[in-house]
Amino acid sequence: MSDCMTQEDAMNMNNEQAIQILKPMQMMMRDQHGCPISDAYFALGKALEALEAFGKEPKWIPVKFRPMDKEEKQYWEEHYGYKFDEEDSVTFDCPMPEGGQEVWVCSKCGNVWQDTCQWDDGGLYLESNGDWEDIVAWMPFEKPKPWKGEEE
Repeated sequence: MSDCMTQEDAMNMNNEQAIQILKPMQMMMRDQHGCPISDAYFALGKALEALEAFGKEPKWIPVKFRPMDKEEKQYWEEHYGYKFDEEDSVTFDCPMPEGGQEVWVCSKCGNVWQDTCQWDDGGLYLESNGDWEDIVAWMPFEKPKPWKGEEE
């Protein structure tokens, strides 16, 4: 009997089983320094986040930063022509929304509002607030289902 998964097995797989298979695959997409080796790494990360969040109530995701390592700075310089000085050489160390995604954000002083995360060559920013610097947490904005005219 083969250890390979059949198409039927894959179609009947639940989210937890898919996560168990995908997480090791994502880790294999890193080089010897632990840096991502392709855009597939990031795509797989987003798929894992979606699988893990599916069917759960949205929760606040703390915004965390860490210093960029040499390889990350080099990647941004090569792919985007971005030059770093020591002050702006930080990156996110947490799951972040996709460009164009509507989110709830919470500031350091406790204000909460709906915003849209955007992406440009400088990275992620918020449409109404700009930088993520003063944001302590974000949460996906879940749009309600359209009303059908009757109680559901």
